[in-house]
Amino acid sequence: MDIGLIDGDSGTPGKKHFQLDIKLHPTQKIVDQDPSRFVIARCGRKWGKSTTGFVKSIKHAGIPGAIVWYVGPTYKQTKRIGWKKIKRLIPREALQRKPNETDLSFTFKNEAEIYLMGADEPDSLRGPDPNYVVLEEAALMDPDVWYKVLRPNLAPKKAKALFIGNPKGLNWYYDLWQEAEKQPGIWGLHHYTIYDNPHIDGEEVAQCRLDCKNEAIWRQEYLAEFESDAGRVFHFNEADVFKTVRDPQRTAICYRGIDWGMRDPTACLWAYVEAGILKVFREHSQANLAASQQAQLIKAKSENLRCDMTALSHDAFRQDPEMKGLTVAWHFVRAGISPLVPSSRDKAAARDLIQKLMDEGKLQIDPERCPMLRRQLQKLEWQDTLLEKTEDGDDDSCDALHYLVYLLASRLLLQVEKSKTEKRDKNKLYLPDREDRDSARFSQSGDPVYHVSQ
Repeated sequence: MDIGLIDGDSGTPGKKHFQLDIKLHPTQKIVDQDPSRFVIARCGRKWGKSTTGFVKSIKHAGIPGAIVWYVGPTYKQTKRIGWKKIKRLIPREALQRKPNETDLSFTFKNEAEIYLMGADEPDSLRGPDPNYVVLEEAALMDPDVWYKVLRPNLAPKKAKALFIGNPKGLNWYYDLWQEAEKQPGIWGLHHYTIYDNPHIDGEEVAQCRLDCKNEAIWRQEYLAEFESDAGRVFHFNEADVFKTVRDPQRTAICYRGIDWGMRDPTACLWAYVEAGILKVFREHSQANLAASQQAQLIKAKSENLRCDMTALSHDAFRQDPEMKGLTVAWHFVRAGISPLVPSSRDKAAARDLIQKLMDEGKLQIDPERCPMLRRQLQKLEWQDTLLEKTEDGDDDSCDALHYLVYLLASRLLLQVEKSKTEKRDKNKLYLPDREDRDSARFSQSGDPVYHVSQ
């Protein structure tokens, strides 16, 4: 491949041509020739992502004094994999001096520079405003790297950027793709798989397919599919779960699940059971409000609904810092949200119940009125194999669903199989405060159920 470096000397600038020892395959050429300011190349394993990114970087170094940033997920990974590869590609005669092994940088004879960087060190992603940026394996980066660090640095020169790599479930990279689809012309979108690399033997690809026993991993890693549920906590067909849910009839009994949070959002879900199907039709999510304020908001949103019972997160039955000696639950009872049942601490069992409902087509969630719950269910992933979290840490609506489903297990004809890790001690249940104790009744499980004092 021939590249040209424009001479940066004053006078009549010319162009010196150098040969790159590389030949792009057809779909790589399509990405390379895309004139859009921002380009996303969603590509499967072994398509040739790094090579494409390096070629684009070297081409942009053809402009005198240009600054090009090549950013990988981590500095260590960029150095171990990318540094040696790009060094082999760049002709030595095009460089002004030897590659800088310390800064991982190249300086060309036209004063252009290429820097290899790591997204795990955001403070290092500063300096002279770049003319071009490549984000390799962008899905593995923190979204703030793009939105708060890189994107502002592109503004002075109206610089271009290339995002290239595999997706990772439905994280921010998925959101970026969705937004880019709304801005054709500014964004160029490309989707290729391992099958689009003609240099990989077809029989080898077939063997890779046989060796990959997990269908979700195959779709995500090799086919670069966003809908892959690899690593996700819940596995479901979105069309089966996210459906329009009408408001309940006036005589219908409704239920609420509430996950209390002070700095984190307090989440509440409203649902009813119809023909054995749990239908979630409303949600509330708001942070930085006192318990009394949250309770009043939830009560207002429950107007004209016949709410039979509410599961409230068990930590809400602890002492409230807002009013010494009282609990968060006390505020909810006082606002008229009753009867209350402390949520189960057996999250594993509740999680299994949710999955069972999804598998049997017995869970329907209104996507328009419950967007937060939808987003969290889509993005809830296993972290460190033990904890489930979304990328941004928000799982409050999912927790509210856990409490709601566990509360209604008997009404939904679900068999609760308590996890081995549950450590429930009935002698340590949170009891109502003395002034409310006389008005409390207890469920068959021994959980206190709170009513408003008459």
